Amino acid sequence: MNELKQQRIWFCWRYELRKGEKAKVPKSATGTATGTSDDYKSTWVTYDEAAAGAEAHGMDGVGFKIPEEYFFLDLDHYELSDPYVQLMLERFDSYAERSVSGGGIHIYGKCDPARLPTHTDKAGKRKLDRAYYMKNPRNDTELYFGCITNRFAAYTGNAIKDVPLRECTDALLVTLDRDMRRKEGKKAVTCSAGSGPPAESGDAVRPIKLRHGADTINRIVARRLAAPALYIRS
Repeated sequence: MNELKQQRIWFCWRYELRKGEKAKVPKSATGTATGTSDDYKSTWVTYDEAAAGAEAHGMDGVGFKIPEEYFFLDLDHYELSDPYVQLMLERFDSYAERSVSGGGIHIYGKCDPARLPTHTDKAGKRKLDRAYYMKNPRNDTELYFGCITNRFAAYTGNAIKDVPLRECTDALLVTLDRDMRRKEGKKAVTCSAGSGPPAESGDAVRPIKLRHGADTINRIVARRLAAPALYIRS
């Protein structure tokens, strides 16, 4: 995390009640209002300055605006021993830590924004392709990219995997495809031939095997081979 700690992307946060629930509200290192919008950029500091400010002003923690070419993966309500967590820790060979509550896992790393499945909204802003969740309610997984989301990560330093931040674009594409899809059968609108997620062992047939018998599998595979345009939007 040292490469991020030197950047002026850090601030403090404090718990406040918002709509009857506790929320992590960003505060500057001097105790004033701040946020993740570039309008507040002048209030962001380095990690050491944010940590000192949090102690001086009785804040509940520190966090950082996710910068360009970095990502934040949040696995909520999971024990470290959960097979899903272990799969993600193996897939993402990058820094990982326990969440603030201790009941979740955070993974941080680097990515290539040009390879991510995105679209441009009416305001001209780059967004994650609509085929994918950023926050999947089915598996309590959240995935945020610095280039297309305006979020901050609450940093704890309670490391599970204390390694450098690694380039994880391939792992991100696999995770989007396997764990963050809104509806099976859709492909990212920005994926061109050969640019989709790298295959893991069993990827091509596992979703079908779980739901259909052998005859049905054969019919589905035959239809996919005969009419690929039904499964890939351009």
